[in-house]
Amino acid sequence: MLVMSSKGEIIFEEENCLDVSKSYAGAPVEILKCHGMGGNQKWEHDKKSVSLYREFFYFFWIIKTRI
Repeated sequence: MLVMSSKGEIIFEEENCLDVSKSYAGAPVEILKCHGMGGNQKWEHDKKSVSLYREFFYFFWIIKTRI
């Protein structure tokens, strides 16, 4: 079961989180141990489109990676 924490982490099996370590659109999503620092493990939920995404800054652009 996946659970979204109050910090925006998508937690799997209590200690593993969805993680996107690469900084380009379409980067692969991995399951890694949660580190609690947000960043590459912080996700947003868009209720209208019912999707999860992660925003990251690349120079002056905001890029959204959706799953």
